[in-house]
Amino acid sequence: TVGIQCPVNTKVEVTLVGCTVTVPPQAGLKSVTFKNINPKMGAKQEVTLEINVSGLTFELDPVGGTPTCKKEQRTNGTMTGSETETAELGGVMVGVWVE
Repeated sequence: TVGIQCPVNTKVEVTLVGCTVTVPPQAGLKSVTFKNINPKMGAKQEVTLEINVSGLTFELDPVGGTPTCKKEQRTNGTMTGSETETAELGGVMVGVWVE
């Protein structure tokens, strides 16, 4: 599982044209998958994180003279993407993997 962690009494807040989106801290969201790349290739081993999270809770708040949203709370937010992780030791690439 994955979560969103913020410093005490804070939330993620993004203001777009006419609307502020606020995402509070939350935990237990699914799913993040770890996949080995170049298995058994020594220093060339990497890990890819595939992110496909759904069910994020967020709030919409209208702002400005021409709001583009109405005030409401939703639980259908998503976060998708991928990231490749590598490792170095003393400036030299070393293999990293998930078992």
